[in-house]
Amino acid sequence: MAISPHRTQRLVKRIVLTGSLVAAGIAAAVYLGYRQLAPIAELAVSPKAGLEEMLVEGIHQSATREGRTEWSLDAATAQYRLPEKKVLLNDLSVTFFTRDEQKVYLTARHGTVMTDAHDMEAHGNVVIDNNLYRLETEKISYAHGPRMITSDVPVKIIGPAGELMADSFAMDLNANRLVMKGHVQGILAASKTP
Repeated sequence: MAISPHRTQRLVKRIVLTGSLVAAGIAAAVYLGYRQLAPIAELAVSPKAGLEEMLVEGIHQSATREGRTEWSLDAATAQYRLPEKKVLLNDLSVTFFTRDEQKVYLTARHGTVMTDAHDMEAHGNVVIDNNLYRLETEKISYAHGPRMITSDVPVKIIGPAGELMADSFAMDLNANRLVMKGHVQGILAASKTP
């Protein structure tokens, strides 16, 4: 029994149409599935600056040297200023990793990271905590090369031994050492002995 050419054409058209719809459905499913699974932050380009500035929400960044992570940063928002090679941050938290596997935590309202050197500054309710003491100040600078956190504004340290205040401080993350300078004063608690 022979099939008419007209019927064959209709059958071929239906097969091509069905195949096209199935391919379009698969492509749409793959695209939507990829969009939901991809952990890429959405970029919003500032209308004033064009591609020279980008605003990103929910960022995570880290700096490594010789295979070791030296710090890890999270922030609510980041504004990348590409020509200036810096990132302006809001609501940031940084974890610094010392050579002896200790962690030092920093939080602040605002900050800046220099993208070429990994240096940073933080200001606005800056708190540094290492589970033994809590350091409070309004502004710090971090130099990535020597791994030093410094501040030239008043600082207060609260710990189990009491409170100390000074005009400035320097924290060496390599040596795990803190130096306070200028009008250092405090209240030390007497240790209780049985």
